[in-house]
Amino acid sequence: MLDGNIYALGGASVGGGAGLRTVEAYDPSANSWTTRAALLTARGWFSSEAVNGKIYAIGGDSVAFLPSPLKSVEECDPATDKWTRKADMPTAREGFASAVVAGKIYVIGGLTTRGAPALSSVEAYDPATDAWDEKPPCPQPGECFAPVWQKEKSSSSDQQDQDSRFCPPWRCMIL
Repeated sequence: MLDGNIYALGGASVGGGAGLRTVEAYDPSANSWTTRAALLTARGWFSSEAVNGKIYAIGGDSVAFLPSPLKSVEECDPATDKWTRKADMPTAREGFASAVVAGKIYVIGGLTTRGAPALSSVEAYDPATDAWDEKPPCPQPGECFAPVWQKEKSSSSDQQDQDSRFCPPWRCMIL
């Protein structure tokens, strides 16, 4: 949810065909959908996150069931309804997990092509610098799982909430 809306991005066409560029926003208070500016790249099996009021579409696959994973990253400012290319991920991947911790987007695991062994690599994107950083790999490779992180309140009343713990995905996934 961003600015009171739920965004539905991309996906695959019916029957597992080509990736989609479609972006739609659902406003729960008005109980209505609005079509927004399309993604720059058609994609399914990707991940999206919101950081600092912007939406990020990351990686995925442009053609379902073919070896065509994407490295590309796009950023949308909902206020202007415009998508912009950002720095590519170091590893093209699809079917991976993502999470935002301390303002950075972490991508974890996934596949380089269908039928290939799952990845154990972890990479973090910093929207403030438009740069990627490789992190230590997961002990257990995986695909199509969901990470979990816990936000804890600081013990000091003058500090803001801290993103203090990230549950490693290999402890949160089912293979």
